[in-house]
Amino acid sequence: GKLLFSEHIKQNLVHKEKFFTSCDEFVLDIAPNRLIKSTLNFLKSKTNINKFRLIKSLQMLDEVEFSKNYEKDFSYKISRHFDYYENLLLWCKIFLKNESFMSYHGKNEAFVLLFSMEKLFEDYVAYMLKKANPNKNIKTQSSGKYLISKNDEKCFMLKPDLYIENEMILDTKWKIPDSDEDKKQGIVQSDLYQMFAYACKFKIHDIKLIYPLCDRTMKLKEKFESPLVFNAGKHFWFEFEKHYSKRDIKVQVLFAPLPF
Repeated sequence: GKLLFSEHIKQNLVHKEKFFTSCDEFVLDIAPNRLIKSTLNFLKSKTNINKFRLIKSLQMLDEVEFSKNYEKDFSYKISRHFDYYENLLLWCKIFLKNESFMSYHGKNEAFVLLFSMEKLFEDYVAYMLKKANPNKNIKTQSSGKYLISKNDEKCFMLKPDLYIENEMILDTKWKIPDSDEDKKQGIVQSDLYQMFAYACKFKIHDIKLIYPLCDRTMKLKEKFESPLVFNAGKHFWFEFEKHYSKRDIKVQVLFAPLPF
């Protein structure tokens, strides 16, 4: 609270024992708490992962009403004693006002969600392949093989993106091949070394490299539609030398459309 000098002089000039003051009521039901409770309730309806924690938080705000006017409550002026509300209310505004996680011009602070596109593309291709082939046991990031294994010492674990046991290995590449070199067809040498290591250790002859299909890879996809010999610079299948059996290892280049 605080002493109101002007009112004190008017009302208590002859009453030295009295003070004219004003005080804030210490209650939970204030605008910031109403916004927080409304946000918790919104999130509870959208997820099952942290539902117990959300319900527990809502119970702590049992004396607080839900916000009935977001604009009015967001215009509430927070005093310096409630600075810790500031960041939390920015998150509330994102969910309650349906704002996006994107950069934009202005003075307001924005939050951005960043995703690894390599992992996102891998998960996307895996999901769609499993959906299209429900009878296939398609494993993601299958491990258990090592590039070097000697005297119980293992190092350089091999984890292909997608693996169909005893049948096929698929590796996703979130990049656009550089098709300037006709002989290599835009395929990076290190990727082929990686595929060769997978083939040898997993004893798989069918390897597939999967790139995203977009405007920039459409012409490259057309190039790969004519099966010719890679060693002469014209083959859809890249053939490795025979290494442990009579069969060649063949690496096929595919393009996953977006959307599938």
